[in-house]
Amino acid sequence: MKEPDEEWELARQLFPNVKLTPSVPSTHDRCMATLLSLPYMMNLAFASVVGSMDMPLLRKLAGPTYAVQIALSQSVVQEEPSLVRELVSRNRFSIELMESLKKALIELQRASENCENFKELHRGLQKSMGADPDYVTADTRRYRVFKAMMDRNTLD
Repeated sequence: MKEPDEEWELARQLFPNVKLTPSVPSTHDRCMATLLSLPYMMNLAFASVVGSMDMPLLRKLAGPTYAVQIALSQSVVQEEPSLVRELVSRNRFSIELMESLKKALIELQRASENCENFKELHRGLQKSMGADPDYVTADTRRYRVFKAMMDRNTLD
């Protein structure tokens, strides 16, 4: 491993147009697991659930959320399996996130059985997600992605 200053300079040379954010290795690894491993896990799980269903019918009936999600999932599934496996399993924090994802699904299932429990779960998610300044524009961004996808589909 090189000295931090040497690594920083090398990174600047390799990625001249990227805003680099310094971090200690454990923070970097935890963030990369969240930014790469978790979305890949979620998309692989989604693909596992819907993959055996009537995809043409689902696409015809789809609204923005499903359309964007299926595009993400299908693009992940198209990638090289060995790369995807590396992304979901090789980071030391990936398994921890996979366990958290399983726990979240179990909590969602339990909360869904009772309207008040679900509302409480949902409000908690709104509060935690609402701490992000971009939260207020999330729905607009989802519809922009959907519109861009639909505009592209009319050209095909």
